[in-house]
Amino acid sequence: MRPVYIRAFVAFALTTNVPGHFESHQHPLRPPHRPITIAEPKRVAIIGAGIAGASVAYQLHNEYTHLVPMEVVVFEADEQIGGLVNSTPLDGGTHGVYRFVETGATIFRGDDSCMQTAVDNAGLRRKVAEVPRRYTSVPAGVWDGESIILKRKGDLKARTRREQIRDIWYYGLSVRRLHAIVDDKLSRFRELYSENSYTDGDLLAAIRRVGLEEESKTPATQYLSDHRISSSYIHDIVEPTVRKLFGHDINELNAFSVLIAMDLSPAFELISRPRGMAELVLRLLRLSEAQLQLRTRVASITRSSHDRFQLKLSDSSRNEEKEDDQEFDIVIIAAHLRRAALGFDFGSFSNGESLPAFVERHVTYFTTPLNIRLAPAVFNVSTSDDIPDVIYTAAQRKTRVFSLESSFAPTVLEGDVVYGETLYKITSPETIPDAFIAELLGHPLRPLAEIGVKWVHRRVWPLASPLNVDGPHLDNIELTNGLFYTGVAEELLPTMEMNCRLGVKVASMIFQRLRPRQNEMYPFLFERFERRMEAQ
Repeated sequence: MRPVYIRAFVAFALTTNVPGHFESHQHPLRPPHRPITIAEPKRVAIIGAGIAGASVAYQLHNEYTHLVPMEVVVFEADEQIGGLVNSTPLDGGTHGVYRFVETGATIFRGDDSCMQTAVDNAGLRRKVAEVPRRYTSVPAGVWDGESIILKRKGDLKARTRREQIRDIWYYGLSVRRLHAIVDDKLSRFRELYSENSYTDGDLLAAIRRVGLEEESKTPATQYLSDHRISSSYIHDIVEPTVRKLFGHDINELNAFSVLIAMDLSPAFELISRPRGMAELVLRLLRLSEAQLQLRTRVASITRSSHDRFQLKLSDSSRNEEKEDDQEFDIVIIAAHLRRAALGFDFGSFSNGESLPAFVERHVTYFTTPLNIRLAPAVFNVSTSDDIPDVIYTAAQRKTRVFSLESSFAPTVLEGDVVYGETLYKITSPETIPDAFIAELLGHPLRPLAEIGVKWVHRRVWPLASPLNVDGPHLDNIELTNGLFYTGVAEELLPTMEMNCRLGVKVASMIFQRLRPRQNEMYPFLFERFERRMEAQ
């Protein structure tokens, strides 16, 4: 062994706590031997098992638990996970549970790294399908409640150069102006989504920093008018697109939603069977190794004497309080404050009173045999073949719907022949009664069973999206010390992408709060260093 290596080994041995021979040698700069103790795991509660809650749980486990031991518990008041993601067996599963319909959030953007990463982490990349490809040859049209005022192949947006030239011919330079605004503002919006944005949790400051304050606070109609977008283009293209995607009229939204709705980047959906989009949430929760408690509602959150959070729980299926209150170091509210209906003994945000008004959204599915189709007279066309498969609607309340879609749903395969039925989906601001379905099929006075309607499924989302045109009302993700709320950004834009991003952001903020300082992680090293400094 070379002399330089021998000297280095001796120096290391004299200054290191090595059990055995060297332990009896008391060097003046070496602290006495102390066993390394493992800190108690921090207890983290997540209220809500939707995409935001699953994103937080997965991120905490995958990125941070090897640095900070954590025990994560997810509370969900419903009997199933998903939150605003909901996949329901078609026909109640009578033809097999592999057939399902999405009654909640359905698509995510291809340029959103958070959702794309989540899909990869969950091992679902092979089950992702690009949505626009389904509509490249499918007829689409705009219905004003009386007749079809516009028909196209695919969706309404001009995606190709040829389609843009066509729209410029009809609507003038409004098309190019809006496309330029979308390209500019959405690039800034992706910066707002970035990993290093608003590290302190202040969303409003981050919006100002990337230059999107005008879009977050200006009503969409005013914004479009200020940027010289023609009323005809708004009426025929922009508003029907917004109504279908967000289930809102333009005058109920800020400019952000219009820009997202007019985004030309491809959208994707999960075709995983039997759960669809809910499969993503389920897999993230399983991979997080968090303890999941279904049918468990958090009734109230109080501060304990040693600055922890005490959660009072109840059984939502029996509406009975549970006796075992639990304490946590960190609490994340991953559900809408009003939906969670939490009680607090601190803070000024109780029950979401500071949030804007939210509106209901209804989704109605029904199936019919292939020979029973929508009535041409309802849409003022000659034959059923003239009715588009994807129907957008203009801003006319009398249409009663935001969108109406029809598609082929296979039921059985016999040899080379596929048998099926027609599946219809209606999104609307209110309940769709049987009489309206019967009217669409041309038999307004007959019961649905007599017409041939085989299955009807209705789903209502009481707090689907905000009536918000003046930006977020809550400014910070951390409502109070140790209490986080992922729904802050829902006031700005209620999408799966935003919920996913907020989940990742909250996990990062929790780690910054809980991580031990270096002198806490390796106390014997820092104590040795301090002794040396004192000796010198």
